[in-house]
Amino acid sequence: MMIRSENNKLNMLSSALPVMLGVIAFFIVVGPRALYPTNIAWLGAGDPATHYLGWLFYRNSEWEFPIGLNSSYGLEFANSILYSDSNPLLAIIFKPISYLLPQTFQYFGIWLLLCFIFQALFGWKLLCLVTSSNLLRLLGAGIIVFAPPMIWRLHGHLSLVGHFVIVAALYFSLNAKLRRRKLCWGILIAVTALIHAYLLAMVLAIWIADLVGRAMKSQLSVRISIYEFFALFFLTGVVCWQAGYFSVGAGASSAGYGLYRMNILSPFDSSGWSYILRDLPEATGDYEGFNYLGLGTIFLLISSFPAFWAARKELTEAASEYWYLALLFLAFTLFAISNAIAIGPIEFRYTLPDSFLELANVFRASGRIFWPVFYLITFLSIAFAVRRFDGRTAGFVLGLALTVQVLDTSAGWLPIRKTNMVESSAEWSSPLVSQFWSDASKKYQNVRRIPVGNSPAAWQDISYYAGSNGLASDAVYLARVSAISFEDAKKRSYEALSSGAFDQDSLYILDDSEFRSAFISGNLAADLFAKIDGLNVVAPNWKNCVDCRPSVDEIKINDLFKPLAVGERISFNSAGYGVDYLGQGWSSPEPWGTWSDSSSSVVFLPTLPKEVHSILIDFNALITPSHPAQRVEIIVNGVQTASMTIKESSAATEVKLPEAAKLDSFSGIKIEFLLPDAARPVDVGLGEDGRTLALGLLAITLK
Repeated sequence: MMIRSENNKLNMLSSALPVMLGVIAFFIVVGPRALYPTNIAWLGAGDPATHYLGWLFYRNSEWEFPIGLNSSYGLEFANSILYSDSNPLLAIIFKPISYLLPQTFQYFGIWLLLCFIFQALFGWKLLCLVTSSNLLRLLGAGIIVFAPPMIWRLHGHLSLVGHFVIVAALYFSLNAKLRRRKLCWGILIAVTALIHAYLLAMVLAIWIADLVGRAMKSQLSVRISIYEFFALFFLTGVVCWQAGYFSVGAGASSAGYGLYRMNILSPFDSSGWSYILRDLPEATGDYEGFNYLGLGTIFLLISSFPAFWAARKELTEAASEYWYLALLFLAFTLFAISNAIAIGPIEFRYTLPDSFLELANVFRASGRIFWPVFYLITFLSIAFAVRRFDGRTAGFVLGLALTVQVLDTSAGWLPIRKTNMVESSAEWSSPLVSQFWSDASKKYQNVRRIPVGNSPAAWQDISYYAGSNGLASDAVYLARVSAISFEDAKKRSYEALSSGAFDQDSLYILDDSEFRSAFISGNLAADLFAKIDGLNVVAPNWKNCVDCRPSVDEIKINDLFKPLAVGERISFNSAGYGVDYLGQGWSSPEPWGTWSDSSSSVVFLPTLPKEVHSILIDFNALITPSHPAQRVEIIVNGVQTASMTIKESSAATEVKLPEAAKLDSFSGIKIEFLLPDAARPVDVGLGEDGRTLALGLLAITLK
């Protein structure tokens, strides 16, 4: 049997060797600046920014239960520190001592150093199963440390650099005489659960397969196996619960299985990580299945092929002995490839049951699930090189392979190092420089973004402003969100837009169209409407705040809306500028006009010339034999102006503007349509349209 038990304890020197290897590899690939705890310059964009911002909110918030909850990061659709990929393991460790830490503090550099050290350490331990030579162990561990899929994750998914948990699981499962088995697996599973869900799925699967296999081979009694299963399963549940895994409910399943797969050629597709091997054609989502072995490992596979061939009978016996792992790793491979099988640019698809796809979409980036197989291939290539050659020759071959691996993959990791080695800074690069932001942080508790979105425009700048000032915010990005909570948050935001009743404890940042809607319905006498550092801001009750300085210029009505003239015909089709004047209660504009989509819809016209005395409204109406009439009331600036019953599908009406409305201090004309007979076309025999329709607004002409 090629794999043997590791009976010898590591002496002090041999324990230090893999640690030194990991440290050296870290400084080569990542560089020292990431280790500076006050340096956040390298975390200022992309996914690393998400990781840091999640931690920023978490450290500045009160403890919650479960302890991983991070409710200030996302407000109504917030969940846990896990789903900002902020590494719950270190976040939970550092949060209790946060008051002792600098105002700017990041632990992600420390995390990456630990990843390199433990990758080397468990790579070393794995190779203890096939060789007693410290030199061969060190060289083999070096090849495992310079695994391209691990280092590639430095691009952004920093928690996923923790491949050492996979290598540790592989070592535990192949070590026939693992001491303190339950303790080793328990610690590994608990730690992995506090790192990332994808890694946990792989480690749990390897543990369960190992447990079942050992029980069936009578290496563990049935009683001990059952006890271990339930004890560690309970431990996993408790840790996951406290980390916040269950805080998203049904939102854990997303979409993308079959898109973020592994291309079958991925182990040999350098994807720019080689100076010698060319990048192979691949599809859009195949980057998640990046599993390039590296030129050094490929060299080992080729050089040790005769040993593979000579040991084919022994390999068959090993596969038979470790059949449970063989089946699991086959399942890993099939899941990673997905039902959209790709060989380079060629793709074949087969259908899977919806129930399976819903479950598979929990781990939609299926290409990652190949990682345990990747490390098994790497380990076997090293093991057979050791087997084929004598000690000195094996050392030369492994040394050459490691040299090739490091130098050739530098095509991929040198750009990463350059990014991580930017000039150190404890300051976040932000365009929000107005004094207003500092003043607002003293008045409000929340910063809200409309429209609500998961990673809306400018969210990182808004999120950093909120988090660094101890405010909560829904301008965030989360890997998973509860669909129900997210929809409730959107509904809440649009209710605020339509009513003008903004939360008094919240500062609002709005897109242009929503800002116009807010202006239409808002309380201009009390709320501040302004553009500050390029962002549209609504500050509720700012004008009544004694301590709030008027540090910005307000937006005026003509800043938002095109001035109008007598005789002007305002079109409300998708190409017309009239859509800028639509308030709440309207559907999306169409080539002919815009349907109302509520029982109350609003149009706002900016200050009109004094010569305008009436408006002519052209519209369609939802009229069918089963729904023969639409009652319409028109209210202008709070004054009921017209009431009619429409029985034709196309009509026009002229509405005189009452003097009370024209003189209103609103500085514009707010036209509200009350539509008590609005109906859904699907309910009145007109197709499957589920909108609540009444009027189709074509144009308004000023007379």
